[in-house]
Amino acid sequence: MRALLTRCHPAHLFLGIVLLTAFVTYSYYRQRYVGAADLYGYYQQGEMLRQGRLALPLELPVDKFPSVVPYGYVDVGDRALPQYPPGFPLLIALAGIFNLQYFVTPVIGFLGGVLVYLILRGSVSRWTAAVFTLLWAFFPIVAYSSSILMSDMVSAVGLLAAWWLYRRGNLMLSAFALGFSFCVRPTNVLFLIAMVLPLWRDRRMLRYSLWLVLPCALYGLYNHALFGAPWRTGYVGVGQEFRTEFFAGQFAFYARETIRQLGWPLAALTVLGLTVPHRDRWFHVLWFVPFLGLYCVWSAGGDRWWWTRFLLPAYAALFFLAAQGFERLKAWMQNRMSVTHWRPAVGALLLGALACTTFYHIRLARREQDVWVQYKGWEYCYAVNQVAAVAAPGSYVGSLEFAGAQLLYTDLHSFITVYDDAVPLVREVMQRGREVYLLIEPWRQDNNIIRALLAEYPHERLPDIGIWDGVQVYRLRPPPAT
Repeated sequence: MRALLTRCHPAHLFLGIVLLTAFVTYSYYRQRYVGAADLYGYYQQGEMLRQGRLALPLELPVDKFPSVVPYGYVDVGDRALPQYPPGFPLLIALAGIFNLQYFVTPVIGFLGGVLVYLILRGSVSRWTAAVFTLLWAFFPIVAYSSSILMSDMVSAVGLLAAWWLYRRGNLMLSAFALGFSFCVRPTNVLFLIAMVLPLWRDRRMLRYSLWLVLPCALYGLYNHALFGAPWRTGYVGVGQEFRTEFFAGQFAFYARETIRQLGWPLAALTVLGLTVPHRDRWFHVLWFVPFLGLYCVWSAGGDRWWWTRFLLPAYAALFFLAAQGFERLKAWMQNRMSVTHWRPAVGALLLGALACTTFYHIRLARREQDVWVQYKGWEYCYAVNQVAAVAAPGSYVGSLEFAGAQLLYTDLHSFITVYDDAVPLVREVMQRGREVYLLIEPWRQDNNIIRALLAEYPHERLPDIGIWDGVQVYRLRPPPAT
């Protein structure tokens, strides 16, 4: 061991400490409970894949009562099918064999750091690559996405793997990694805009395209089996949410949040990197800009910092540009030192100063109160079990946010209270002798359908659940016999 450490370059030792610390941190703050729509959708789909099933079994007919389909799933004919692509749930299913579902994203986050370093080493020094890996590992949205059960980090690492493998000349594995990333997030096809440059330059367009056909064909067969056509996915009707009228507001949000998370030193180095005549400069630009453009015309986001997770697959390009900018700044300052042996010290001081940006990243993430939280999602499990403690087995609980957690953590059924068929659904289950409860989130208390249910049925208000400024709980009673 001592001989190994002696032969190990100090930058590699530093890198190992960084990556190990990052992995331990991601794991300590990892997701432990499943709640909101995306989290439930991915987790439940992973569990279903592990069982060899795709459709979610529900008691009531889906085609008659679509509101029984929880968020994360969609009603297609008489089946409740997964909304999200199969790539990330497949990893959850594999990890689930060893009961390690919640460690998927920490491991992927660790691999992302390794790939960032390996890619940077192709163009910058060891120490520069190691310090920028540190900055990447604790970049707020990277740390967040490496500790929650969401596909953003997996999507980003798919692109990093594809690019690193391509640079090593392994076209087949690069194409497979890129194709798998499409199965994680279909919008990763935007990466092909950037890949045109190296493929055209290296005259590998045809060979790469042929290798890419196989994973794309497999994904197409999956979509055809579930949704009737290779190009259809579970994102039903999502095209209506893309409109140019959103561009100005969303662009301002993403620009502001990206700069805030990077910090001014990294942001300035990114701009400086655009001036470096590097062979991959425009590749990095074309990597980032299409993702930014797409999500600037989508209605989702714009109110919380973590919406920048949509841009995570493209954020690595900014770090690569910033590393080029740093190398240029370091060379410029060193060349102006009249005493030659002071030049390494100048480079070390610059790297040390830049590494301090990590403290800014950690402090920013702590202030947002979403990253350094050990029991993410506990409130969902807590809320549904509070209802399960008073409800009879087989009862129906209407809510918005809790529908998936209700199915996962209790023996109760759920339905979405804001869908039109919620009213006839309640009538149906009451005729079957089932109890019906409503969990009403603070921001949904004025919903017309919820009001209609409370107006139509006698009800008893139970004690509020003490999360989110109070979640109201009602038990609906059957109407008096006439």
